[in-house]
Amino acid sequence: LALAALSTIAMLFAQRRLQNYQHMFGLDGPTSEDVRDKILASPSPEVSAETECSICLGSGSLLSQWRELPCGHQFHESCLLE
Repeated sequence: LALAALSTIAMLFAQRRLQNYQHMFGLDGPTSEDVRDKILASPSPEVSAETECSICLGSGSLLSQWRELPCGHQFHESCLLE
């Protein structure tokens, strides 16, 4: 009985989360422009010289703009926008 209740709660939580995303981005999910704009609206992370861009594998530089996704991966802004 407890397992069935937990399963039901998990399903209701998942449905509610999906509804929230649909409300935020429409029924088809976010467009690539929505995603790009959200990433660019986030503050640039501070990176060390050892930080590696997950796209070009280049190292950190004080001269480069960086962006970070919610998953924690960091990218040169120019690599992300290409």
